[in-house]
Amino acid sequence: MCFSSNASFVAAGTLAVIGFFTIKASSRVNRLRPLACIPYLFAVQQACEGIVWLTHDNPTSGWLLWSAYIFFGTALILWPTWLPFSIFYAETNTTRKKILLLFLIFGILFSLYAYYLLNTYPLTVSIIGNSISYSIATPQTYEYLRLIAYIVPTVIPFFISSLHYTRIMGIALIASLGISYTIFYATYGSVWCFFAALLSGLLWYVIHRNNTRY
Repeated sequence: MCFSSNASFVAAGTLAVIGFFTIKASSRVNRLRPLACIPYLFAVQQACEGIVWLTHDNPTSGWLLWSAYIFFGTALILWPTWLPFSIFYAETNTTRKKILLLFLIFGILFSLYAYYLLNTYPLTVSIIGNSISYSIATPQTYEYLRLIAYIVPTVIPFFISSLHYTRIMGIALIASLGISYTIFYATYGSVWCFFAALLSGLLWYVIHRNNTRY
């Protein structure tokens, strides 16, 4: 499997198209709109990584700096809050909604922590194999704890939601993380984002099927 600027831009274009159809599929049910926006957000993220590919050999490039921070910032700051929020917002079961609220609060706290890290430690970008490695010079002692803390708000809500087929999304995200972490350890963050972006295409089916319930 090869990752490149072409792969990122093609993914971005494809996700923009998928985003159009997911927004259209959610037209009858406003509470599904935040979920429907996810492919669009991933499209922006993948487009930024495409720019990183094109500018990585020029470390002083403003395009590289901004694109890297948007990509990595989206991964670390936006997703831990947006994903649990979108599932919380779509939930109709009162008990599950209360549980999802806890995950949303945890996600917000993680996003604030990630914002602190990105504003405290420098972000470096490097090419390893056919993938991009983003890293901030934080102590590695708590790397696994940070990963687990990231998974809590970004993946587990899919298993709590009463929406049809969200568990399939959760399983796919866990599987893609396992593949990324095992095979592409040095660049698993970028690779997992790429897989997650492609998996967001499943949201059209999720929203379409849940749209018919109301």
